[in-house]
Amino acid sequence: MSEVQLNKKKIDEALLNFKKANYNEAISILKILEKEQSHFLIYWYLGHSYFRISDYSSAIGYVEKSIELKKPDKLNLSFLAEIYLQANRYEEAITKFNEVLKIDNNNINALFNLGKINIQIGNIEKAEKIYNKIIEIDSSNLATWYELIKINKK
Repeated sequence: MSEVQLNKKKIDEALLNFKKANYNEAISILKILEKEQSHFLIYWYLGHSYFRISDYSSAIGYVEKSIELKKPDKLNLSFLAEIYLQANRYEEAITKFNEVLKIDNNNINALFNLGKINIQIGNIEKAEKIYNKIIEIDSSNLATWYELIKINKK
């Protein structure tokens, strides 16, 4: 069996564990793969696995490595921003969500999360402006309408 096939077998095993929510087992296999080769998908799955077990510090490090090896895109930047948000690292989350908006200035997910962060840090007026922008883009966005109603009740 060649090394490529062996690695493919390990990758398949890691992904199967990930899909079955056996995140610690997936991490163990992916860490072995990481020693053998540097590939953005290995780091991406490590980041997602650590995120699923709420180890946000490790998740951030691995998602950052994945992004370094691959051109930053809105999906990966948005996920990294969401990890920062879960870790209550609001400034970093804001920075990453703004990077997403530089790629896609009407990204509903990034805007919605920026609204949530502004609520968390007490900047209600800014959150309201962000939510209103979302409504301009997608007037049927119920989650955003709900957030606006909550703001107006305060």
